[in-house]
Amino acid sequence: MSVPQELLDHAKRATARIADGRERREAYDEMVDGLASRYEDALASGLDPAEALRATLDAAGSADAVAPDLDRVHRIAWTPRTTALLVAGIVAFVAVFVLVINLLFFIGSKL
Repeated sequence: MSVPQELLDHAKRATARIADGRERREAYDEMVDGLASRYEDALASGLDPAEALRATLDAAGSADAVAPDLDRVHRIAWTPRTTALLVAGIVAFVAVFVLVINLLFFIGSKL
């Protein structure tokens, strides 16, 4: 069964604020799966497609109201581990930079 465009649009609006593209796609796919499942359940309960769509969107809530929560949940967490990795990366970069500069001076002094 195809998912109604209104549900796809709802999921797109709700996940649009998630900055990380991979996280946004995963959240979008999860939301579409959940909306499609709820829609199919509504149809199976005897609602016509328009009623099932309305019931699904009502149960999901406003995309604009859900978007900030989804953005917050899918934001990359700043933890002590990420801080340590960032510091290690900066230290490694500086060490390589200093090594290259010293190597260039050493080669320059031999010419």
